[in-house]
Amino acid sequence: MKGMFDANGHLSDQGLMLLISGEPDEMTRYEMAEHLDYCDRCVDRYSLLLTDGVLLAPPGEMAEEAMAGIRRRNFMVLTGRIVKVCAAACLTVVIWSGQLFGGHGFLTPPEHPDPLEERPSFSRIVSGVSERLGDWINGFSIYGRGEEHESE
Repeated sequence: MKGMFDANGHLSDQGLMLLISGEPDEMTRYEMAEHLDYCDRCVDRYSLLLTDGVLLAPPGEMAEEAMAGIRRRNFMVLTGRIVKVCAAACLTVVIWSGQLFGGHGFLTPPEHPDPLEERPSFSRIVSGVSERLGDWINGFSIYGRGEEHESE
C-alpha cells in the first residue's frame, strides 16, 4: 500500500502503473478503485495512461447531436423529479389539512365524538374517502364538475 498515494491523497504515478499491471492485492485495488470513483483528476491521469495519451474526438456534427440528446435527457430527468416532489407536496398538504379524510387532519383538530354515537363501519369510511378523493380529482377537470364533454 505504501507508495500508492501521494502526500495530497491522490494516486501516485507508481500506484497507477501498478494498477494497470494488476500487481496490487485485492484490498489495495479496492481502495484505489474507491478513490477513482470520486477523484476526477486521478481518473483523467489513469485514462491517459491506459490510452497512451491518444483520445479520439467525435466529429463536430456528431458532438452537437450528442450534446443535444444529453441536454434533453437532463431536462426530462429534472422535470420528472420536480413533478414528483410537487405531487408529493400537494398530497401532503391535502392530507394534513384534512380535506381527504373529512376535516380531521393535522391542521384542523378533530371534534370530540359522542361515546354513545354509533361509529361508521370500515367500508363506509373507505367509500367516503374514495368519494372525496374522486371529487377532489374531478375538481381538476377542464370541463368542470358533472359536465359532459360535447364532441363536435
